[in-house]
Amino acid sequence: MIRMILFAIILFILPQSALASKVIKISRDGSSIAVSQNDQTPWGLGDHLCVLQAGAEIACGQVIKRTNKGAMIRLKSKDAPIQVGDYVQPAARTPKEQPFFADPEHASEEPVKRSDFTHSARTLTSRKPDTFESNYGARGKLPYSYNFTIGLNYIFPTLILQIALSRHYALGIQPIYHKYSVLGVNASGFGGLASLNYYGASPFSGFWMQGAVGLLYNAQINYRGASGNSNSETVLLTAGYRWLGDNVNLGIGLGAQYFHLPKNTDYLPFDFGLVLPTLLVDIGIAF
Repeated sequence: MIRMILFAIILFILPQSALASKVIKISRDGSSIAVSQNDQTPWGLGDHLCVLQAGAEIACGQVIKRTNKGAMIRLKSKDAPIQVGDYVQPAARTPKEQPFFADPEHASEEPVKRSDFTHSARTLTSRKPDTFESNYGARGKLPYSYNFTIGLNYIFPTLILQIALSRHYALGIQPIYHKYSVLGVNASGFGGLASLNYYGASPFSGFWMQGAVGLLYNAQINYRGASGNSNSETVLLTAGYRWLGDNVNLGIGLGAQYFHLPKNTDYLPFDFGLVLPTLLVDIGIAF
C-alpha cells in the first residue's frame, strides 16, 4: 500500500519537475518572451516551444536566441494571456514551416555571453516594443541597414555612408579632402574612397575594421616651384570601435593612409609614395 502511494506521488510530481523552464520576461507587445533554460535538455536554436497554463498549450513559438541560462522565443501569436512564471515545454507537434532564420549565421550554435542574454531579457520590458527585433532581427532582417556619419580623418573633414551587407560586413563610400607637404612635395585635392567594413558584433556596432581604396581627383601638385595636376591614388586601413545606441552612432579608428603620385616630367621627376598615420573620429545615425 505504501509503495502504491509513493508511486502515485512520484507520478504527480514528475511532470511538474520536468517542466523546469519558465517564462521570465515578456515583451511589451507580447510578440516575444524570454524563458529560463531547460536544465536536462537545453533549448537550441530553432526549437519549437509552447507556454502552458493549467496543463494546456496557450501559445507556441520558435527559439531565435539562446544561451546557457535561457532562450528568446518569437511567438506565432501575441494575443495569448502569458504570465511570468508560466511553464514552457517542447511543442506537442512540430509545425512544418519555414524557420525564422533567413540568414544562415543566425541558425548557428555560436557561443553567446551570459551578459548578452541578461541585457536582451531586460530590454524586452524596459524599451520600446520593437527592441527585440531591433537587437536581433526577425525573419533574417538586420537591425540597421544604413549608417551615415560626419567626422574627421586626421584633421580633414569626411562624410561616410555605409550599407550593411550582412551581420558582419558593410560597404562604404566617403568623399574626402586631403592636403600634405612632405620632402618638398605639396599636394592637395578632393576625392573619394570606397571601403569594406567588418564588425565583430553587429552592423555599425562593436569592434570595427575598415579597408578602403580611392583617389584624390586632379590634385594640385607643387614641387620646387613646378606645379601641375594629377590623380593621387590612396589606400586607407583602420581598426577601431563603434558605439551604437538609439540610432546614434559614434566611431573611432586608428590606422594609416597611403598616397601615391605618379612621375611627371613637367613637375615631379620621380614616383612619390607617402604613408601617414590616421585618426578617424565620426558621429552620425544608423537607420
